[in-house]
Amino acid sequence: MRRLSDNEISVALASLVHWEYDHGGLARAAPREYGDVEATAARVAGADRDHVSTSTTSAGRVLRVASPREGGVTVVDVDLAVRIEQELTGGPALAR
Repeated sequence: MRRLSDNEISVALASLVHWEYDHGGLARAAPREYGDVEATAARVAGADRDHVSTSTTSAGRVLRVASPREGGVTVVDVDLAVRIEQELTGGPALAR
């Protein structure tokens, strides 16, 4: 799988709600009211769960999606971010 260019990542992020490019991956804050976001992200990711990592901040959790083998963001990660967003919010992940 090919790593996306900075321009391709920018294009993807223009339509993703709540996500940004941070530390070589797509990142999204997940407030505490979203519950167990780590389990949700792992379930949504399935076989690609090695693409998802989480960290804790004072405001809640931060989800990060990246392809470890490629060392950055791939189209798989963009799709995964869309599916995680839909699961967390119960609605569309893309801005209109």
